[in-house]
Amino acid sequence: MDEAERCHKLGYILNGELLVQGTASEVIASQALTTWSVTGDDLPALAERLRAAPGVEQVAAFGTALHVTGSDRERLRGRTRAADGRTGPDVALRSSPAWKMCSST
Repeated sequence: MDEAERCHKLGYILNGELLVQGTASEVIASQALTTWSVTGDDLPALAERLRAAPGVEQVAAFGTALHVTGSDRERLRGRTRAADGRTGPDVALRSSPAWKMCSST
C-alpha cells in the first residue's frame, strides 16, 4: 500500500470485478479491518496456529513481526493470545493503523 498511497485514486480488481475504488483513505475505511502486529519467539509456528484460528482472515510476515488481520478487533486479539498461549513480555500485541493496507482502526 506504500506505493498506492501516492496515487490520487485506487481501484482493486479481482477476476475482472471492481471490488473497491477511491482514495487510499476511502479504500482503507471501507474495509473495516483491524491488524495486530505480533512479535515474539518462533513466529513461523505461531503463524501456522493463527492461520487456522477462527476470526483470523490473514497472517503475513512483516520483518520480525506478524501482521494478523480480521474484522472483529476483540475476537482477533483473543485468538492471537490464545494461539500463542503466553501472556508474558516475550509476546507483544499492538494494534496499529500504520499498516494501512489492512487496518482502518
